[in-house]
Amino acid sequence: MENQSTPTLNRFFAVKELAGELYSRIVDSDQFRPIRRKLQKQLKGIPLTDGLWNEIFQEVNKLLNIDLRAILINAWGASKELIKYTNPKKYPPDETILIPLAKHTVVSEHHPSIRPTVNGVSVGDITFDVVLELALEGVILRVEQGRIMGFTIGACKAKGTLDFGEFSLLKKEGKIPELGGTVRFEKGIPFNEPVEKIHTALKVVRTMGVSEPAS
Repeated sequence: MENQSTPTLNRFFAVKELAGELYSRIVDSDQFRPIRRKLQKQLKGIPLTDGLWNEIFQEVNKLLNIDLRAILINAWGASKELIKYTNPKKYPPDETILIPLAKHTVVSEHHPSIRPTVNGVSVGDITFDVVLELALEGVILRVEQGRIMGFTIGACKAKGTLDFGEFSLLKKEGKIPELGGTVRFEKGIPFNEPVEKIHTALKVVRTMGVSEPAS
């Protein structure tokens, strides 16, 4: 279960709170018309109820349940300037390295997609386009043994868009206080780690009770 203080794409866009409004806009859009026709054909006269739409689009909440900290760690871990800290000859494993980062912006793009199936027949892909920009200040990375052991963020401002084809669903910007503060990892996270693995590691961190970012 998602921790209420966990900063995710889902929470930033408030998809769950706006679900009904968003889904009706998607279903009524021209881009969705071919899928709607296929659904009607497969259902053979059964009405397309709100309950059915909600069942289909519940998957959107799951697809956007991506921890923003995983996005940041993935970006930092892929930085050529930071990977040098994995060199044990220059940076001994028994040393703790604190790396202050200049003010910077991390841009992340996602294309979550769901494929509804009715009576064993796919009615097409429903693909969303997500672009998120995280403007960060006061970031300090903690590196030990060539692994990211934690980080501190002074402030984070975000802006993002959620689109369905050429149809703009949401535009949002604002601060993300949940990303402020300090996070520590007991075993650390390797550089160049995929977002999916980082996301799993963050779940383990939460259950272990390691400090969450301060609000």
